Amino acid sequence: MPRARVASVDALRALALLPVVVVNAMTYAEMPGGGFFPALSDAQPVDLAALLLVATLLQGKGIALLMFLFGYSLSWSRDARQRVRRLLPVGLLHGSFVYLGDIVHQYALVGVWAGRSLRWPARRLRRAVWVWGGLSGVLLLLLGWATLAFGGGGDELGPRLVNTTAWTDWWWLNATSFWADLPWGLLGLGPVALALVYLGVWAGRMRWLHHRRWRAHWVRWARWAPWTLLANLAYAAATVVALQHAPRDAPGLLIWMGWLGPLTVATWVPWLLLRARWPRWLVLAGRNTLSMYVAASAGTVLLLVGPGLAWRPSVAALALAAVALWLALALASAGLAATGRRGPLEAWVGRGRPA
Repeated sequence: MPRARVASVDALRALALLPVVVVNAMTYAEMPGGGFFPALSDAQPVDLAALLLVATLLQGKGIALLMFLFGYSLSWSRDARQRVRRLLPVGLLHGSFVYLGDIVHQYALVGVWAGRSLRWPARRLRRAVWVWGGLSGVLLLLLGWATLAFGGGGDELGPRLVNTTAWTDWWWLNATSFWADLPWGLLGLGPVALALVYLGVWAGRMRWLHHRRWRAHWVRWARWAPWTLLANLAYAAATVVALQHAPRDAPGLLIWMGWLGPLTVATWVPWLLLRARWPRWLVLAGRNTLSMYVAASAGTVLLLVGPGLAWRPSVAALALAAVALWLALALASAGLAATGRRGPLEAWVGRGRPA
């Protein structure tokens, strides 16, 4: 029989997709090459406030939580290797034909590597977390320094996906950029992804997210949540100022903000576990997040690129639209799950396994 689903894991998975959808939509105008929030030298106060909120509450949080939950789910899956193998073509096709910033292929590749750890003893898992976490910290430090020293982002005069005028031109720019950046993405994100997945496997083995015996630990970690919120706010404010007055420095600041993502998740998730009463729709939505993710990418592309609707919203309007897109997809996902059905991509990845 398949293992029973864990409500907290499903709800957190759906919630973690919110930052991914919003940040992906807000950075899309700078892709390829840029990949960061646009310069705000003439931005309105409402746009600055929206960017400050996104950078404080969302930037770097969703991807860290999703990587951790991926490892957590691997530790419980009876068919982990089969599911991971089927993720890879989904990610490569998504990156090539929909969104060049795809993360699913990295899940698959990291999952293949980390799949060997499912039978490791706890001591070896802890060692892997520290080794890969330390390596990722060094890489973030070096990458942030190099970006500040030599400049970050793409050429302002270079091609942008949103400026294409034909679907063929858009696809060619998207696909060539995805494959050109794939090795660098694996090098830059691979170590932190491995650290978070190993941590998730370790936590899943101990049932850290859903067993009441860990409540005292949740309380201790949750006490740091206000302080990580303040740290995120301070760092976000520095980034917004840089975007206004020194845009060359902003990419380096955003890279270094990657350190705050995992630390913030480690304190905010226990806070949520202690206080949240997960709404049923959010729990159900968490069962189809892969289909939600790909649908959100397609929606962002259709809204923003020239061959699509060519919408040119303000920062605040785009942030609100992205939140609305996530909510609509979450409700649709919950509706499917409520009737016992899976999303199309979940059906493919879990083929042969009961819903």
